[in-house]
Amino acid sequence: MEVTDLKQLTTSERLKRAVAAVMVDVAQTIPQTPTRHDIESVKVAIPHLAEVAHNLIDAVSDDSLIWPFFGLGRYYAGQGLYKLAEPWYEQCVSLLKVRLGKEYPDVAATYNNLAGLYESQGKYQKAEDFYLYSLEITRKLLGEEHRDVATSYHNLAGLYQSQGRYQEAEDFFLYSLEIRRKLLGEEHRDVATSYHNLAGLYQSQGRYQEAEDFFLYSLEIRRKLLGEEHRDVAISYHNLAGLYESQGRYQEAESLSLYSLNISVLPLILWWSHLHYY
Repeated sequence: MEVTDLKQLTTSERLKRAVAAVMVDVAQTIPQTPTRHDIESVKVAIPHLAEVAHNLIDAVSDDSLIWPFFGLGRYYAGQGLYKLAEPWYEQCVSLLKVRLGKEYPDVAATYNNLAGLYESQGKYQKAEDFYLYSLEITRKLLGEEHRDVATSYHNLAGLYQSQGRYQEAEDFFLYSLEIRRKLLGEEHRDVATSYHNLAGLYQSQGRYQEAEDFFLYSLEIRRKLLGEEHRDVAISYHNLAGLYESQGRYQEAESLSLYSLNISVLPLILWWSHLHYY
């Protein structure tokens, strides 16, 4: 009887691990900023993913521990349902601290996601605290010259910009850019993003020549890496057009706006990019 019970337990544990592994794979398909198509494609799996997070988490390996929670958090945050996303990230932090300790890369990543949620809701002090927690852990574990550290600086810069803390924003954007250029070289998408967001910062301060220079640096890299018909290239053209319009350079603005519209991207993306720098 004891042997039979042991066999049944072993079979049960194997089944749990198999189910958990499938759900982890599903969670990893959900991008950081999911589209409507992404949301619809995983909708049917969400209750099962929640079941894994609630009741089968012991069957998930340490390396994959974040994914049920990240998948659920991204699913809800991607729809603007921040109150539903927040508990999943909070549960993730609590579990990680118990199983892996406080100073662990996945803890830093979860803090970063919580900070993003708070920033999206205008909870700027909470967002800053969690971005700084994430940065502190990342720097301690990985050193100053690491892509994750550059990302932390970049996220903090965006937060400071949204609050009108322009000097702090510029400093952190430049820290991030310096690390990215050193690690990745000049021709990399992350470097292009740094230039683009610095341009947006300078535009918001009326520093139009610097803004134009950095938009053009970003555009040049994106065109070279991604080709002419790519969403990021369209966004670069669109935001450069916005800069020209703000200076009364209407002919140049119109030409670039029309050019960006000829690139095969959704009008919604262009509308979004007018409000947020990518």
